[in-house]
Amino acid sequence: MPGDGDCGEGFENRLSVNSVGSETPLMNTYTIQWKCSSTGRTGTGTALFAKEEAERLAMELNQEYPDIDHEAVIRVLPAPELEAPGAIQPPGT
Repeated sequence: MPGDGDCGEGFENRLSVNSVGSETPLMNTYTIQWKCSSTGRTGTGTALFAKEEAERLAMELNQEYPDIDHEAVIRVLPAPELEAPGAIQPPGT
């Protein structure tokens, strides 16, 4: 159970179920990253927020779950995979 020192399953669901980002999608670039101090488990939420909203939520979560360190971070999307050089040949070659 979250907050009881084990940083168990189900904590991740709290962020995705209870988190509603602000109404401006272009401004929602922050998410919540967390690390459990007792187990070392880490994770990153999937909900996106405006900076101020993410910082506020991280503070609230740190108070509610003191054994888990929460931080508002800019979500970094994975870069698209590039084709190997020479894999695509221009027409006529």
